[in-house]
Amino acid sequence: MASGKYRHRLSFTKPGEPIKNNRGGYTQDPIVVYQCWGKVEPVSDKEQITAKQVESEVTHLVEIRYTKSVQITLDLQIDYKGRNLEILSAIDVDERHREYRIKCREVVG
Repeated sequence: MASGKYRHRLSFTKPGEPIKNNRGGYTQDPIVVYQCWGKVEPVSDKEQITAKQVESEVTHLVEIRYTKSVQITLDLQIDYKGRNLEILSAIDVDERHREYRIKCREVVG
């Protein structure tokens, strides 16, 4: 696990509380729960999630150092250079508590 491979600054966010705006609707600003350096690779892989019979397109593979500071769960998103990455799965590689491998889908719009 070479330190030079983690060259991208990442923010893990969760939705904030709904706040009423001046147009009668609500907005939710994301809350940053964790920041770290990681590796982001675009991929063009289609993954079939057979348990739920849902097809999800994995657009990015993210790798970060393992941390006890925050649990990487599916309700978090990753902010990378202003782009939103929805977490589809997070794996503790070889269950050695050294590195997470996270499959993501870019959220557009």
